[in-house]
Amino acid sequence: MGHSATGYDPNFINQQYTHSSQQQQQQQQQHQGLPPHRNNYRRHSDKPVHLDYQMCVDRILQATDQQASIHLQQKLKTSPPEQKIQIIDAILGQAFPLMSNRFGNFLIQRCFEFGSPQQIDALAQAMRGNILTLACDPFGCHVVQKALDNVEEDCKARIVTEMFRRIRETIVHRYACHVWQKVFEIRWTDAPPAVMTYVNNAVSGRWASVAVDETGSLVVQNIFENCAEHDKRPVLNEILQSVTTIAKGQWGNWVIQHILEHGAPADRATVTQKILEDAVNLSLDQYASKVVEKTLRMAAMHSSSALPSSAAASASGADKSANNSSNGDDNETNAGGPPSVTVNGTTIRLTQEEVLNQYIHIVCDGVQDRPRIPLIDIAADQYGNYIVQYILTNAGPQHRETCAALIKRHMVSLRGSKYGQKVAFMVERWRGSPFSGSGSNGGNGGGSQGSGSYGSKSGSGPDGGNGSGGGSGGGGGGRRQRW
Repeated sequence: MGHSATGYDPNFINQQYTHSSQQQQQQQQQHQGLPPHRNNYRRHSDKPVHLDYQMCVDRILQATDQQASIHLQQKLKTSPPEQKIQIIDAILGQAFPLMSNRFGNFLIQRCFEFGSPQQIDALAQAMRGNILTLACDPFGCHVVQKALDNVEEDCKARIVTEMFRRIRETIVHRYACHVWQKVFEIRWTDAPPAVMTYVNNAVSGRWASVAVDETGSLVVQNIFENCAEHDKRPVLNEILQSVTTIAKGQWGNWVIQHILEHGAPADRATVTQKILEDAVNLSLDQYASKVVEKTLRMAAMHSSSALPSSAAASASGADKSANNSSNGDDNETNAGGPPSVTVNGTTIRLTQEEVLNQYIHIVCDGVQDRPRIPLIDIAADQYGNYIVQYILTNAGPQHRETCAALIKRHMVSLRGSKYGQKVAFMVERWRGSPFSGSGSNGGNGGGSQGSGSYGSKSGSGPDGGNGSGGGSGGGGGGRRQRW
């Protein structure tokens, strides 16, 4: 059906709307003094032609023009010195708003890289008094970090001094925390500001809460890696008093793992002591279970790292061997070997054997009026089962045999558990049980044709074996067997 002369014509309306939009865009470009093809900066990149740099800066600020920013950055890299002066002069007039601009901040960073010392100092002066504002800005924080990499030490000291005004808030700030990490990484040659003195005074008594914060945990680990012992000792002391609480945190567990892997022997011993004292609860926690496994892994690593030094000592002569044997404990503690630690009144050495002995003793100690030991709860737990798997895979034969014998008593419970069945499968495979779906026992109980109480599990994963038969094997993957 056609439209009347006064009827509605959608094509006409769309054409009018398109024409009106084009006119508005052209008027906006003319109002800003730009050519119609505003992004065609590439044709000027390889030509020694003068371009209105101030216009490009305006485009970055007013229209968030990425191409204008890229063009000026390329010019800063390739232009002769006199042209760089013109570009940076155009930038200096609006340096501060560019620092917090999505694309302008990259241009300021290039100025710090390719500018002359006088130009870099002028940029730093534009930041003066606004460091906290920039540090808390998603784009400005990158400019502050770049400035700390390129300015002179006296200017670095001024920037750091401004950060001292709000230490407690900025050290856990989403963006400012990265500035603090850069501050801790600075290697001063002249008289440095007492950074950690100010930081410790401001955050004293709150380091445990900083350690469990998403960004604060990164700052704490950065302090461990880059600060002197006397500067980071107050931080460590507070964290060591709250090991179990921090270990249960989504972000704090990484702080405790960092101490276990890179900390001093005495600090590792303290953390190990705290972990072993609450081993059962920590093993069942989503995040602390990672710390428990790290404790066992680091004990094994430090035990193995101590072996070469012991072998060298035994081969270095009778007098030297006697001296080492008389001072063996002190040497291992000071040199990074396994130190001694007291747990529940018992002194143990932080070797793999001793730590595993203590851990297995704790988790295998039954609770009164409850026959199920904590080891089985850990083996059936969503997170704890990985600790038991690690023990069964990496511990010595004696520890594996001890755990396997205890696990074997609760095989029915574990095989009915979504996560415990993984541990049960490892025990059966390691001990050559007829439940194993592979090996010399010939168990090919795959498929869904198994019968009995285990038949429903026989075709999935580790429960009924991984044989390739069609449920016709003689191993019993789909039939309950006696052991």
